[in-house]
Amino acid sequence: MFETELKFAIPPDRFREVEAAASRGSQRIRLEAAYFDTADRRLDRAKVSLRLRKEGRDWVQTVKAPGDGPAHRKEDNVPHAAVPRGEALLPDLAAHRDTPAGRALDKALGDDRPAVAEVFRTRVTRHHRLLKVPHGRIEIALDDGEIVAVGQRQRLKEIEFELKAGSPAELCALARRWVQRHGLWLDTRSKAERGAHLGAGSPGAAPLKAGAGDPAEIAQAQDERSLLRAVVAAALQQVLVNASEVGAGRETPEHVHQLRVGLRRLRTALHAFAEAVPELAACEAPLAQAFRALGQWRDEGVLEETIAPELRRVGAPLSVPPKAPARQASPAALVRATPLQLALLHLLEFTMSAPPGVAQREGLDALLAARLQKLHRQVRKDGRRFAGLPADEQHRVRKRLKRLRYLCEFVAPRFKAKAVKRYLAALEPAQDALGAHNDAIVALERYRSGVDEDPRAWFAVGWLTARLKQSETDSCQALAALSNRDRFW
Repeated sequence: MFETELKFAIPPDRFREVEAAASRGSQRIRLEAAYFDTADRRLDRAKVSLRLRKEGRDWVQTVKAPGDGPAHRKEDNVPHAAVPRGEALLPDLAAHRDTPAGRALDKALGDDRPAVAEVFRTRVTRHHRLLKVPHGRIEIALDDGEIVAVGQRQRLKEIEFELKAGSPAELCALARRWVQRHGLWLDTRSKAERGAHLGAGSPGAAPLKAGAGDPAEIAQAQDERSLLRAVVAAALQQVLVNASEVGAGRETPEHVHQLRVGLRRLRTALHAFAEAVPELAACEAPLAQAFRALGQWRDEGVLEETIAPELRRVGAPLSVPPKAPARQASPAALVRATPLQLALLHLLEFTMSAPPGVAQREGLDALLAARLQKLHRQVRKDGRRFAGLPADEQHRVRKRLKRLRYLCEFVAPRFKAKAVKRYLAALEPAQDALGAHNDAIVALERYRSGVDEDPRAWFAVGWLTARLKQSETDSCQALAALSNRDRFW
């Protein structure tokens, strides 16, 4: 059995209006569930959940595991015998045998199959109803309750839309209406994940770095749309995991950074395949807006964590710019913004849609090679003239280099692995050098803007100007080395 579901967090000040809308014509039930894992947390690491949930007088045992995308999961439910009073609550690990979810459970447990124990519980009041849509049915479930683990409690308020019958397009259309009406935002954190972190004393999931996507799907793609579908699904996974944490208030520099990386990868993919997917063009503006706004937070983080400490080490009389930047919306508010959420839903719908019935496009590899060659040629040209470019043009070179790297990573499964790896290894020093150069440019502008307010900032201006000359030289050398690298396409 597979589950297709979209889960959303609710603005605290709008919970009552969402509750009123969700409870209209619904059933109200109390649910209590116990979640289990091994002592070394194997299930949590594999993103597999094992629970026993009391529904009325009956117990149901459920296993869930990752599916083909952010909104898709493997799931298996079986009845569980009533537990006599006073006896321990324990799941039957063999109950899900020969199901996709059961095989994921077996793989996570390993050959030694250690015992499992209860890690945390959830207690919620659920309003749920089945909504008929033109070509199917969607269950709406609003949960209000708490997660309890080792004496710790965490409030739980979320709404889920699960496709029971019909197409993912109808599921996404319904979700869009609720997002527009109530300001919901996508939250991919499952109860199992949140409970596991609470039980371990962790504030939440670690920042998720970019993944390569499904190699088989990428390698076997016969047209641009099929290839893009696999690439977008991988980039969305990185965006949604980090956005869920940031939206929940964990605005750490690394979560924000990895969220921006995911957004840039999405934008790179959409730009590279724009002609094949014109219906996704509207996603670019909200993705770009969020990316740029989060970039201001990232720049301040680099200044505080990298530039200022180095200035202190060289004896600067002033390490922090005297002029504060204009106040911006918080990363959490940027993530929760409705335009961004609608764009993410549009992209999710694309990844869940069936391939259109069109003729396969011949020569896809030749097309990809031509695009890679064009970017490679541009980067070689940029390297020869980099030192003479103004700062904004140098920044464009860095963005072009990133697009080249991401496109290489996207299509890597279609080419010889060792050749791709060698080329990407050559790209890394150039990207690092241009990144350091750009950070110095941004920092120099910040300190220079504050010299009228505090003349001590002149020390930082002079130091960063000298650093800029060195970082420019480093960038030129790294780009020159890249231009001589053998191509893999």
